[in-house]
Amino acid sequence: MKLYKYRPLTDFLFKELYYQELYFSSYSELNDPLDLSARIEFTPKNEKQIGHLVWFLFKTTLKIHHTDVPYSVEERKNNKQLLEFNNNEELKNKFKTSVFNQLKLVKDDHNFISISDLETILHKESKELKFKIDISKFKSELQRLTKKFLENSCVTCFSETNNDFLMWSHYASKHSGICLEFNLEHTGLFPYKHTSKRKLNNDAYLEKTSEWKSDEIIFWDKIKKLPIKLNSPL
Repeated sequence: MKLYKYRPLTDFLFKELYYQELYFSSYSELNDPLDLSARIEFTPKNEKQIGHLVWFLFKTTLKIHHTDVPYSVEERKNNKQLLEFNNNEELKNKFKTSVFNQLKLVKDDHNFISISDLETILHKESKELKFKIDISKFKSELQRLTKKFLENSCVTCFSETNNDFLMWSHYASKHSGICLEFNLEHTGLFPYKHTSKRKLNNDAYLEKTSEWKSDEIIFWDKIKKLPIKLNSPL
């Protein structure tokens, strides 16, 4: 399998070629909203996954003060009832099963279960609970984690063709750049190498060759094809 990458003739390109590296852009560097976007899919594969969801819901509902601010009467009562419910396996399993069944019904009508769908289900299923769940805290924590995930993510793109006119125009200095060709040993998998921090190598130092060494690990990651027209970037 072959993939291609259009590049302009710059000092940065020669650095990539010299060190045999590829630059991965961070989320903040991207100017196309489709380059790296994320949405949380709440379609469960099994009821066990609902257990993780319920745990996260209860965790964000439980009020814990990390300061000297006293708990209100309502907070203490809600915390107590939540913990009692969480320790009751029968009631908790019943709640998880009900949420799971509701999500399956939504999935039958939609291809994607959004946070709004989940919010509607949780509001409905929690009416019989003695404590109040904190949906707003649940959603804000999900948004925080999603943002953190994107900030720690990076991406690079490829093309399936090397003769796309627009690609040569936009990504190869208006047809004056080059197109790199990559031969993949395993279809759909791209290797990248992780080099750890250098550490002292006593044996090499005694042999007067080098006193430092770096461990290298090669990872194989899946290449995701975006659902866009042929001859567009992957």
